[in-house]
Amino acid sequence: MDYTNLNETIKYIEKNLEEKIDLKEISKIVGLNEFIFDRIFIFLTGMTLTEYIKKRRLSKALEEIKKENTKIIDIAIKYQYSSVSSFNRAFKKLFNTTPTDARKKKQIYQIIPIIDFKNLEKNVNHFSFEIQNIEKINLFCYHITSDDHENLIYKIRKLYKNIQVKEEYKKFNTIGMYGICEKKAHQYHYYVGSKIKYDYLTKYTIQKGKYVVFKLNSREQKEIINLEERIDRQWFSSTAFKEGKNTNFEYYEGDHCYIYISIN
Repeated sequence: MDYTNLNETIKYIEKNLEEKIDLKEISKIVGLNEFIFDRIFIFLTGMTLTEYIKKRRLSKALEEIKKENTKIIDIAIKYQYSSVSSFNRAFKKLFNTTPTDARKKKQIYQIIPIIDFKNLEKNVNHFSFEIQNIEKINLFCYHITSDDHENLIYKIRKLYKNIQVKEEYKKFNTIGMYGICEKKAHQYHYYVGSKIKYDYLTKYTIQKGKYVVFKLNSREQKEIINLEERIDRQWFSSTAFKEGKNTNFEYYEGDHCYIYISIN
């Protein structure tokens, strides 16, 4: 089956989340009857077409509940729920909290991303994240540069190997370690360090701002890069958030990596 047609069905769904969606019309996009297409959709994604539509509507509803002051009943109606009670039941089943509590409490967001059939093997069931406002952070870091991104990845691996035996690295890990990659003009820069001041290390300042934070239960470079690619490819297209001007960074604590992405 042509991935282009499959992705056209996803575009159709996303465009019509606030409207009544006719499953027969979706099936026509791929030239199949409704029953056969639903079976294919289940095989490829692990959920029915109806379940996917419901999860995308609830994901958009959660985003609006957290960001806006619109009445919950109006959000429920907007996303095709006939009553607040039916909306509350569906919302709690997916997110394990009520819409009212989601609005009141500071908690982790959880959304079902827009499916991309061309990259389906890289999809996961959901994105979990939180929004944080952080103050300016002064760091003291080891610093490397490269004119080529692939060479930079090699240099980063080499840097970590060289500093892991040093006393500073142990202290970095004890209080929390930061990693920052940025491009200035035509050169890549990478910084790794902490808030502990060492005069012989390069000072780097993370600017005050709003960030979306993703927790990864790994510190492996390959897994970090994969998640960052998915964020860029899937997360932004699945939400109304826009990337900000501040530099993104990683924070390492224990066995976890927290990816901070600047947003407006």
